[in-house]
Amino acid sequence: MAAFRIEKIDSLDAIREEWSALPLRSVFSTWDWVDAWWTHFGRERPLLVHTIRTAAGELSGVLPLYLWRPSPPTVLRFLGHPQGDELGPLPTGAPGLAESLEQALSRIRHDVFLGEQLPGEEDWPHRLGGRRWRIESSPVLRFRGTWEDYVSTRSPNLRDQLRELGRFLHRRGPWNDQRLHVRRHGHFADVTDRLAPELAH
Repeated sequence: MAAFRIEKIDSLDAIREEWSALPLRSVFSTWDWVDAWWTHFGRERPLLVHTIRTAAGELSGVLPLYLWRPSPPTVLRFLGHPQGDELGPLPTGAPGLAESLEQALSRIRHDVFLGEQLPGEEDWPHRLGGRRWRIESSPVLRFRGTWEDYVSTRSPNLRDQLRELGRFLHRRGPWNDQRLHVRRHGHFADVTDRLAPELAH
């Protein structure tokens, strides 16, 4: 493993610009969304976010942890649960994430770590010496090419459904597909404007 330095930070504001520069693949990984979630759902719990830095001091990853249950048995979770669809160390696929998470967990006093809604590419239970609790389907769809390229590979019935959904979302406005998802959980009236640059991609 390359040399990485793991450091605990005191606030999300301390790494806003660096976090925003990471190659993230989900709205739920952005600093803006995590900060909005923490503001509304943190409820003054202990923030235990750790940064992963290269030997040169550059930010290469973030471990967005917090102490969900401060009293025994103490429970660690990732920021964003359960509202975020994909959680975990950031950015997904970056080198050294599992090793860095293991190192951070060894430094934090806790009884239980719940690593929920993690991307399926990594064998997290094996890498962390944990136990898989359950597997959930992911709402994230990845494909090559354009959306229309993907739709054209589906069955006629599904193509019709997807195109009708696309027309419905288009009629509701350019950000509405994301806005519907965010509003489902309440409290995030301000988040659409803050995430507009991310949602444009």
